[in-house]
Amino acid sequence: VGQGAGARVHCRGQTQKELRGLDWIDLRPRDGTDIANEKRTLGQVHSVLVLPDRRIGLGMVRREANIGDTVMAGGREATIAPLPFDHPDQAA
Repeated sequence: VGQGAGARVHCRGQTQKELRGLDWIDLRPRDGTDIANEKRTLGQVHSVLVLPDRRIGLGMVRREANIGDTVMAGGREATIAPLPFDHPDQAA
């Protein structure tokens, strides 16, 4: 981490973005890496895992996006998910 970034975290007490889970509603391949809501770009998709019944991923997302919000991630509709991911068969 650079000196400037370290100083901003020290002064502000937190970063502008944090690692969040993404759970895609649409299983078609992604088209890009941007994560956005209707107002602005919120971050970038960094990794994706394709499972037989779902597509999940990780991205650095602005803190203004809340768990459960629906966003466009990689050109497809996705939900911001809490980490660690819940396994659908083990959900309460």
